[in-house]
Amino acid sequence: LEDVLTFLKEQVDTTTEFKLCVDREDLPERGIIQWKRKKSASPVSLLKVVFIGESGIDTGALRKEFLTDMISGIENRFFEGTGSQGKNPKYSLTDLDEENFRIVGEIFAVSLAQGGPPPAFLREWCYNFLCAGEVNFSCLSKEDVMDLESSLLICRVSNHLNSMCQVYIIFKMIINHLFHC
Repeated sequence: LEDVLTFLKEQVDTTTEFKLCVDREDLPERGIIQWKRKKSASPVSLLKVVFIGESGIDTGALRKEFLTDMISGIENRFFEGTGSQGKNPKYSLTDLDEENFRIVGEIFAVSLAQGGPPPAFLREWCYNFLCAGEVNFSCLSKEDVMDLESSLLICRVSNHLNSMCQVYIIFKMIINHLFHC
């Protein structure tokens, strides 16, 4: 893991800046909007943050504060789930269409590469997907599904399959009994 973080840090172009001027109020939403508007710079560049209405030169502390607040806000806005098992991305076609999930991924990458906090709230399958680019469906369980409607459907199908298995076992016992008598 240290090697990956070191590699990411080495990819940051410190000769150019990715400068954001943001308001602390409603930071996650406004931060994402400002991030999208930056057409002349790249998130591969060194992130520099200015909070509107505050004096200060970003030598790293403002960047870290911004990334910490953004990661926390992203967790609350774009992910769902409770407990120590982690969170899943929320189902949102609007956020997908508006490319908010792409921006969230860029913010995760910048945070990891430039000394911000990691997104330590992801469920294991989600983390593995971000690392490998594909979902290992054999490792998923019904506990990984946060959507209530989908979870209920999975339970109904599972119960139906269990009932069918029980019927099959009883049927097999009857057949075995009839042929062995």
